[in-house]
Amino acid sequence: MEKKRMTDHPRTPHRAFLLLMGLSLLIMAPMVIYPCGRDQGMFGYTGRMVLHGAVPFRDFWDPKPPAIYYTYALGELLFGYSMIAVRVLDILWQLAVAAVLFHITRRLSKNNLQAVVAGLLYVVSYASRGWWNTAQPDDFLNLPAALGILFFMMALERQRIAWLSVMIGMLAGAAFYFRYPMGALLAVFMCVILVVQGMNRRTVGAIVAMGGGFVLLAGGYALYLYLAGAWGKFFYTEFIWTRGYTGLGGTPRTFAGVVHLVDILHSHFSVVGLIFLALPTYLWAIKRDARDIRVQLIALWVLVALVNLYLENKFYIYHFAPLLAPLAIGASGVVSVPFETRRRLGLRTSCGLFVLCVVLASLAVVNTRYGIYCLQTYRDSVDALAGKLLGGKGLDDYYMNVRFTSDDFSLPADRVVARYLDEHTRPDETVFIWGCETLVYYLAQRRAVSPFIHNFPFRCPWTPDRFGVELLSALSREKPDYFLVVRNDPTWWATGTHEDSLGALRRYPQIEMFLVENYSFETSIEDFLIYKRTGAPREGRAAGFPTSRR
Repeated sequence: MEKKRMTDHPRTPHRAFLLLMGLSLLIMAPMVIYPCGRDQGMFGYTGRMVLHGAVPFRDFWDPKPPAIYYTYALGELLFGYSMIAVRVLDILWQLAVAAVLFHITRRLSKNNLQAVVAGLLYVVSYASRGWWNTAQPDDFLNLPAALGILFFMMALERQRIAWLSVMIGMLAGAAFYFRYPMGALLAVFMCVILVVQGMNRRTVGAIVAMGGGFVLLAGGYALYLYLAGAWGKFFYTEFIWTRGYTGLGGTPRTFAGVVHLVDILHSHFSVVGLIFLALPTYLWAIKRDARDIRVQLIALWVLVALVNLYLENKFYIYHFAPLLAPLAIGASGVVSVPFETRRRLGLRTSCGLFVLCVVLASLAVVNTRYGIYCLQTYRDSVDALAGKLLGGKGLDDYYMNVRFTSDDFSLPADRVVARYLDEHTRPDETVFIWGCETLVYYLAQRRAVSPFIHNFPFRCPWTPDRFGVELLSALSREKPDYFLVVRNDPTWWATGTHEDSLGALRRYPQIEMFLVENYSFETSIEDFLIYKRTGAPREGRAAGFPTSRR
């Protein structure tokens, strides 16, 4: 009997699934030593605070949706307090996304090979985006979004969605708290079920159950914030203050702004590559059966991700992440063809050439400098991890790599400053950093004295004066043992001004006077000016973070 191919076994996908998991783990393994950037440092520190009972927006201020803080808290709870813990969670999380994409694609195509390719395309696209653009909120939201799509497909197949409807709504709620526009998936699910089943009692029950699941999670967390006294600050930060931040994107809020070719071409080669690889599959699927609701569901998923991208109005590379999952599903239809021996040789050859041309063109045209940088960093990570596992070498040289620096951020400098604070302060002593260097708090395991864990809001023209009053009150009450001022860090893309932190301090004369009257200059480390508090040590300080190192 002729040996059966992997694509001939739609009912036995176990080997194909294990192949996907093994290859994906191998591809993402070097990411385990990726360092934390500025954003990951913020999330790591706030995740630590959440584990210690802090409430977002009440006990610490940051404009990101709150799900990311709990995700990082989960990573620390499971794997300890370190940069590697964050990356371990990220790898496992993205493995789960690949697994879900496998099952979605298999339901669409009944083809195990195509399902494996879909998962691998997502993993390769994700791993190639570098250390700065991974472990971001936009990356983590792919799991609840993909699970919601999978559960919805399962519900459609079984014609009974009573018990799944609540879960589908909750997953839409989880995606909402990673990026608010992604909550529109709930409306997609409701509309699709209404089109498929028509208006009847079962449809109404399903819609009510989905809405109930969404309210249970999203509304439940809103109630928690209200009871904790954080609702007012949450609403102001997320829906009023953030308008000024997103407005810095500069893209006109018109239809023409939706397709901003310059920003797309400056995103990442994986995004543009997947777009062009997915288009033939979607067009073929529509030609074959335009009424296939599952294909329409994936297309609507892409649409919701595009709307999310447009509303964020920033077009940073990680903002494109919600597109990767649905585009990988579409692209798998073309990319898998050259490997299907049952296909005609001409079709396989033409598809293979098309895939090769798209990949090479994307690498050559789309943000080439950053693409090369990401690949070089990945190679460095492979070498460093191999040296660690095989030769017992440390990772200090790897983390001091110049690749982990930019015009306004330096991981090597943050590590040196964190080590300095670790050597010159006790665990119960406090620190305040006038800059956006929350990573130093995270690395040094020292407690900030104010809910303002970075100074971005104080450098934005639309920030209310009361923020400065709150900060001065916290500084006067706590009198941190060290006061650090950062210079040469103009972050116009986040603050709307070209001044650095040192220049911004002069716009707050009372805070500057507090520094002059209570601190003396001790030393400088790169762009950090380090001041030590004068006078006798205070008694009865609040405890800082635990000192255990992992």
